[in-house]
Amino acid sequence: MIKLDVLNEQGEPTGNNVELPASVFGIEPNPSLVHQLVVTYLANQRQGNAAVKTRSEVRGGGRKPWRQKGTGRARHGTIRSPLWRGGGITHGPQPRSYAKKANKKMRNLAIRSVLSDKTKSGDITCVEKIKFDMPKTSRINQMLKNIGLHGQKIIWITDEYIPEMVLSARNLKNVEVFMAQSINTYDLLKAEKVIISPESVKVIKEVFEK
Repeated sequence: MIKLDVLNEQGEPTGNNVELPASVFGIEPNPSLVHQLVVTYLANQRQGNAAVKTRSEVRGGGRKPWRQKGTGRARHGTIRSPLWRGGGITHGPQPRSYAKKANKKMRNLAIRSVLSDKTKSGDITCVEKIKFDMPKTSRINQMLKNIGLHGQKIIWITDEYIPEMVLSARNLKNVEVFMAQSINTYDLLKAEKVIISPESVKVIKEVFEK
């Protein structure tokens, strides 16, 4: 087990600590699998709707532009040939799916690999669960200053959906709030620091240990 001190909103130790399960936060990272999952994630973000018209789809060109012989010009059957300006495009892009698949076991192992690497490099901070009466961006901002993480790219992992917290962090360009069940390899890897709570550690263990 790996132990982390739990900090309060002021950035001070609460006197409590949280045990990070070695099966999730202490494994040997698998860089090639992490790369594979990042490629899969980015591929699945692509829309794949780029399209051009072929010679059969471009409007016009039904009539032969001039007779076959006797003009001295090259023979042509349609003004929508790819040889003509305004004609169809040869071998151009057509709508397609770029989607790639990765099974649950691979996804979970990749997330455990990134979390373990972040733990090893000291990039995970544990903060007690914060209660909000109303959304307040300045509160999150001040909290990050107190913890010493202000200005860094941060993923804040919560155990449940907290609308006030999501709204509070929305105006901070470097902060993203994720429920523990929703974290992904790409965003974890992109973050410089990860903030967790004792409650979210339990959910992460429950979801990704298998």
